[in-house]
Amino acid sequence: MQIAQEPAEIERLDALNALQILRSERLPEYDAVVEVVAALFNCPIALISLVGEDEQWFKARYGLDLESTPRDISFCHHAIMSNDLMVVPDTLADPRFRTNPQVTGAPHIRFYAGCPLSLDGRNRLGTLCVMGTTPLTPSKDQLKQLRRLGTVVEGLAKSHRAQMETRSALVRAKEDHRQAACESDLLEEIAIVSGVGGWDADLAANTVTWTGKTREIHEVGPDFVPDPDLILTFYPDDAGKALRDAVRRAIESGEDWDMELPFVSATGCEKVGPVGGPPGSRGGADGSPRRRNSGHNGPQAIRTGRAPLRGGASGNAGSGERGYSAVEPLRPRRSLQSRRRVAARLRPEGPQGKDGRRS
Repeated sequence: MQIAQEPAEIERLDALNALQILRSERLPEYDAVVEVVAALFNCPIALISLVGEDEQWFKARYGLDLESTPRDISFCHHAIMSNDLMVVPDTLADPRFRTNPQVTGAPHIRFYAGCPLSLDGRNRLGTLCVMGTTPLTPSKDQLKQLRRLGTVVEGLAKSHRAQMETRSALVRAKEDHRQAACESDLLEEIAIVSGVGGWDADLAANTVTWTGKTREIHEVGPDFVPDPDLILTFYPDDAGKALRDAVRRAIESGEDWDMELPFVSATGCEKVGPVGGPPGSRGGADGSPRRRNSGHNGPQAIRTGRAPLRGGASGNAGSGERGYSAVEPLRPRRSLQSRRRVAARLRPEGPQGKDGRRS
C-alpha cells in the first residue's frame, strides 16, 4: 500500500524511526499490558501496534502469532488518524472493514477498539488495541481503562526513548574520549620526537599539569606535583619576577609576551632560552571569562640549537595564560650554588645534619 507522504506523515514516520523501537526485543512490561487488555474486554487478541511506512509491527501481542501485517489491511492505520479511541462494534457493518481479509478470513475479526499512542501529543505512532471474533459494544468503563493502559504504554515508550538517548550519549562520550586520547598520544609522540614539552595551567585553581617531556626537561620524577609558585623557583630571582610580571601584564592587557630568561633544572643544571605566550584570558565587562585568540602559536620558540618547552594555560574565572619557553641543551658544567639553591627549594622539610644541611 502506498501511503501518501504528506508532511505530517513524514514527520510521524521520522518520530517513529527516531524512537528506535521497531524490531526491538519483546519485554514483559509490554506483554503484561496486552494480557490485561484482553482480559478486560474478554477478547482473544490484544496488540501494541506500531504503524510504519508499509507495515504495522507488534511490540507486544496476545493471541496472535504474527509479528506484523501489511499496513494496507491494518485496522490501526485508521485508528492513528484520530486522537480519540476508534471503536468498531461490528466490522461487517462498517464499509471500511467488511471486505478486509482479516474479517473475511483468519483471524475473523468482528470487533475492534484501538487507543492511539503518541509521545509528543502530535505524532501518533501506533495503537494499543483489542480485537474479538464476535460483535461487541464495550462499556464506558472498559474504554476508560483502555485509555489509561494506553498512557502506560506511552510511559514505557518514553522510558525506552530515554534509554536510547542515554546510550547514544555514552557512545558519543566514549568516542570523544577515544579521540581526545588519540590526540593526546599524538601530541606526546610529537613532543618526544621534537623535544617539545607541554603544560596546562589553571591559575584560578592554582593547578598545573605537565607532560612527560616537560618533566624530563625540568629533570623531575613522575611523582613531582607542579604548581605556579613552585614553577617560579626554577627561575633565578630576577628572572622569576620578570616572568611573573609578564604573565600578569598579558592577563590584564591581552597582549603577546616574549623574553629570554635563564632557567635552572631541579638538579641545578643551568639553561637559557626564550619564554613567551599569546594573549591571556580576560574578564568581560560583566565579569564573565573571555578568551582572546592569537596567531602566536609557538613555532617562534624553536630556535637554532635549542630544545623548546612549550605550554598552554586555561584562564578560568578571567585569569589564565598560555605560554611557551625554549631551553638550550644541558651544559656540561653545573653551578654548585644554583644546584644547592634549587635543591633547597624542591626538597621537603626534614631534620638537619651536623653540617647544617637538611637530610
